[in-house]
Amino acid sequence: MKLLNNIEDIAWLETTHLKNYKEVHGRFNSFVLFGNEDCPDRVELYKRKEPTINSKIFKAFVMNTDGDLI
Repeated sequence: MKLLNNIEDIAWLETTHLKNYKEVHGRFNSFVLFGNEDCPDRVELYKRKEPTINSKIFKAFVMNTDGDLI
């Protein structure tokens, strides 16, 4: 599990794992990546750049059996 919140990491996520989810592009300021960066098990998006344990998840994606985030 790793919190990422710099512009380069957000751009990387949007152009790789979230390329089919244009509706979330530019709408989050940090994310938590669970598992391997090449094939994450789960990704949680946050509006806050520095979310706390009590911060609400903006959107979450989980890996399906085909290896896609849904």
